[in-house]
Amino acid sequence: SPEPRLRHAAVLAIHQSGHCQSISDLLELAAQETDRVTFYSVWNALRDLATVESRRSWVTDERPGVRLAALLGLFADAEISAEEVLSLRSDGDDRVTELIELWLMKTGGAEPLLTFNPPPGEYTEPISVTLTTSVPQATLHYTTDGSVPVNTSSRYHGPITIDRATTLKVTITQDNTQTGPVMVGEYRVRRVEPYRHRPFVTDLRTPSPREYRIDWTGLAPGKRHYTDREYSISSVPTELRGLPYLQTCNQHDRSSGPNWLHMTSDADVTVLVGVDARVNAPLEWMQIGTPDGFQETGLELVTTDPTFRIYRRHFSAGEIVLGGNTNNPRQDSGRGMYLVIFERSLLTPPPPAASVSESDVLAAMKTADPERGRELFLHPKGAGCVKCHQLEGQGQKFAPDLSDVGSRAKKAEILIQSILDPSAVITEGFAQQQIVT
Repeated sequence: SPEPRLRHAAVLAIHQSGHCQSISDLLELAAQETDRVTFYSVWNALRDLATVESRRSWVTDERPGVRLAALLGLFADAEISAEEVLSLRSDGDDRVTELIELWLMKTGGAEPLLTFNPPPGEYTEPISVTLTTSVPQATLHYTTDGSVPVNTSSRYHGPITIDRATTLKVTITQDNTQTGPVMVGEYRVRRVEPYRHRPFVTDLRTPSPREYRIDWTGLAPGKRHYTDREYSISSVPTELRGLPYLQTCNQHDRSSGPNWLHMTSDADVTVLVGVDARVNAPLEWMQIGTPDGFQETGLELVTTDPTFRIYRRHFSAGEIVLGGNTNNPRQDSGRGMYLVIFERSLLTPPPPAASVSESDVLAAMKTADPERGRELFLHPKGAGCVKCHQLEGQGQKFAPDLSDVGSRAKKAEILIQSILDPSAVITEGFAQQQIVT
């Protein structure tokens, strides 16, 4: 019948009656069925009506639909081994090979044919995707326009830059024969304006008039780290991403002494200094490892010129003085000027067993600072609101956009209650749903 509902009803009737003589009819239907629900009923009927031996023989049937139905049933009943499945990896039907790869991945039966790194998904900045295959001596061809790769498509030799919504399709070829299905990775790049930190460091001074400049939108790949060179940042440790940093002048790579760079901070701050990894002797003014000196972090910042080892030291609000880039400018050379990163703690840990009531918050609002609240909301190391909510176009959409919450919540008590007890009232469309089967 051309009507899927009638075919489905017929399959259910055969299944419930237990008529084994109809197996050939079910196989014929499996070979050509396009309706998803009917096909599901077909392979389940075959699973119950046919013997395991018969079903195992169908995995080499010339009809792709029959092979697919057989594998679905064998997988459901755990009646086929990983070794047997591996031998079927080169099946010519995409539906079959996709099912095989999914089963192998979920059961740990084999290494994935292809690994995307980072994995497909949504990102807020351009990324470089690396492809790795478990097929020995394989050739990878790929496209980024949604078309199926062929032998004349781009051949993979290194990371693929993705800076917009992209469907990355990859074929794996071994000895001029395609292995496995076309692998697909869906990437989305959502442009988000970077958070701009409040300028808390001012009055930069050096003995030279060369320009030093603080980037308040923070560390990120692709940005310059010197004001007088075109070198750029390649890789930023997660702990440092988005922190404001000082672009220094590489012309000062031979600077020396304990009093080269002066600045003023209006808040307590941790200063992180990145030193060229090629520097053999520690800079004396840093006093690395001493109680009053800088401490190793184990972090490295990679750029297109040097790699910087990162050291940290806490400074109280007020003047901050850093030394030069060398211990002996006549002997030391060929080393990039250091860079400076700032990390400021926005929140102090609450006292043990501290509790906050609605009346406490209402009383504090008399001296509240809206800019301080905005900073706590949006700052990467703030209160964490931006991880779920949006404000001014920044943040995630896992929870309601709070850009206009002031016009929606007429009383402060409503906002306070939502903060103190987030699950008391959940906006429609954001409640978690659990499906139990």
